[in-house]
Amino acid sequence: MQVWARFSGAPLAQFRGWLVLALVAVLAGCSGNQTKPSLSSNTGKLIHGVQYEQVPLEPQEQLSIIKTISTQVGKPYVWGAQSPSRGFDCSGLLVWSYSQLGLRGFRYQSKLEGDVTADALYKYNTYPLTDMVQLREGDWIFFDPKSQGYETHVAVFSHIDGQGRVWVWDASSTAGRTSQRPVPNFWGKNPVFGRPMKLVPATMGGVAVGTHIGPVLVSN
Repeated sequence: MQVWARFSGAPLAQFRGWLVLALVAVLAGCSGNQTKPSLSSNTGKLIHGVQYEQVPLEPQEQLSIIKTISTQVGKPYVWGAQSPSRGFDCSGLLVWSYSQLGLRGFRYQSKLEGDVTADALYKYNTYPLTDMVQLREGDWIFFDPKSQGYETHVAVFSHIDGQGRVWVWDASSTAGRTSQRPVPNFWGKNPVFGRPMKLVPATMGGVAVGTHIGPVLVSN
């Protein structure tokens, strides 16, 4: 199994205050700007004495994510939400879908988080793809429609139809709900592409080094 990245840190709960909620919802839609170091700066360290690594999802896992998302079609778009009872925003839909597969936790800087923005998903939790021809079903597409310098929306790639339209699964403020839809003005939204990654215990000689970081469990 090829390893793309390794990292470390300690759990840190995210806090979203009402002031931040209102400000970011107005300025950035699905996610706010976050300044982060490069991925390589956190390589090869330990978290509570346990080393973890990130590896790309297998194709079948990506299809399972899509199947999970499809069960939530029609649920309302709600900024900051990530549950069937409330609805979802773009990153919240992926956070929830990961949890349904037992893939709990995402990287943010050198920390493990249970919830991250679209921008953090791109910078810390994907293997970048340089060209659209590399996309396979279940890869992630990120958008910066206002050219703000960070990703404000994430969607799951579905297919390209006979008219050249790019179809995605996402929770979007444009549609107002979770749906499978073609993205209008696709190239005008500054898309970038990535293969989603998951956290797994690092191995030494085929033996798992550890299975958890603090209160957040990571599936083997």
